[in-house]
Amino acid sequence: MSVTWVTRVLGLHLGTIDLLQDTARIQEAMSHSPEFLAWCSQDVIEPVLLEAAEHQKTVRICYDTECAGFVQDDEGVTLRIAQNDRERALHCRYLVAADGAHSEIRSALGIGASASAAFDHHINVCFRAELAPYFRGRRHMMWWIANPDTVGTLITLNGADRWIYQIHYRPTEISSVDFTPEACVRTIRRAIGADTVDIRIESILPGTWITRWRQASDRTECSWSATPRIGFPRPGVLE
Repeated sequence: MSVTWVTRVLGLHLGTIDLLQDTARIQEAMSHSPEFLAWCSQDVIEPVLLEAAEHQKTVRICYDTECAGFVQDDEGVTLRIAQNDRERALHCRYLVAADGAHSEIRSALGIGASASAAFDHHINVCFRAELAPYFRGRRHMMWWIANPDTVGTLITLNGADRWIYQIHYRPTEISSVDFTPEACVRTIRRAIGADTVDIRIESILPGTWITRWRQASDRTECSWSATPRIGFPRPGVLE
């Protein structure tokens, strides 16, 4: 599990950090979980978590469902659950507001948030490509790339043929709408250092990195940290 810095994948090597060389860091991480450190994309791990949750007797997963309102008191939280144009009440001890950066639950509670200014703008390009011939035996979970043509981060999603390249850009110089599939293919090829790479674009999403701080109420937990503002499927409700 390492991170490397290069001018291009086929360019100059600038440095590498192997996260597994720090024994103290590994032991500290293992003290929080019985599982070893691993790198896994969200769309790969979510089906695994879903299957595990579905086998728990105390868990019920509801799709196409939203929290239409709630009231909290000393005994817990009573929710109004909307599903298929019908509403029902659900009482629970705690409500976890995991409904994203623009949390309606947090807003309803009047919980404020402070945030840093955006300190990075990037385009997240998810694509498929056979990059093993260009790595030449080097295996890293993340490649930081900097050259006159592109500055970005190449991230493995499945350790094989699925990747994200985060193209860093300045909004004052270029717009996110300028990153067409053709432009992204050219940029990724320049990041690799080869003009003949077969690249199949899956999605192109703009994003920004910000830092947010939030507090919690007595019965509702809210948390956020340095976060990429990119799109993900709308979640359901976990009872």
